[in-house]
Amino acid sequence: MKTTVIWLILISLTLTSLLFNGINPARLAIMGLFTVKFILVAFYFMGIREAHTFWKVFSVFLILLISGIIIFI
Repeated sequence: MKTTVIWLILISLTLTSLLFNGINPARLAIMGLFTVKFILVAFYFMGIREAHTFWKVFSVFLILLISGIIIFI
């Protein structure tokens, strides 16, 4: 049941990012949605939730770093 709810949230975030696609200043919002989707997939479908704390912190740091680089380029 929880997996289905997370999947529905991911679908709704994807559809929301499609709405922002044609708007140039919406780059920050799209990257925010991408970041949330990455964290949901990593923690609920890839098993990072049960991993060592290092991998949890590293995965969140990595996505924030990648998002920051993409936003400021």
